[in-house]
Amino acid sequence: MSDEEKLALLRPLHDEVGRLEAEAQRERQHATELQQQLQQLELDDNEDSDDVEFTQSEVMRQVETYDQLLASCAIASTQIQALQANQQIGHITTDDYSKATVGMPASVVGKVRQQVIGSVSTTKHSEAKVGIF
Repeated sequence: MSDEEKLALLRPLHDEVGRLEAEAQRERQHATELQQQLQQLELDDNEDSDDVEFTQSEVMRQVETYDQLLASCAIASTQIQALQANQQIGHITTDDYSKATVGMPASVVGKVRQQVIGSVSTTKHSEAKVGIF
């Protein structure tokens, strides 16, 4: 399989992970809003506290599940980006009080297959961002 064919397979996968991540963020936001509504119901004396507590625990479980899904999406997205990159950078040294950004923006990852970064050194009060940013 050629590199182009491999990249062609990775792009839809990356897009699907992005879609899944966006959906999980929307659902997590909805669950958070539901949690707030349930907290308000809990303050209302007319509501059955057992039902409210059970529903709150279920919503809390959903929020935790969405948080885990979002973390997994972030990891998968980073791993897919790393598979698509092909770039070699090395021997970078920052001077005192300087900043360096070494690598590539996420927007160009689909155009590069591999990224190898080595030997990045910072000096006093310097800052370096390394990798995909």
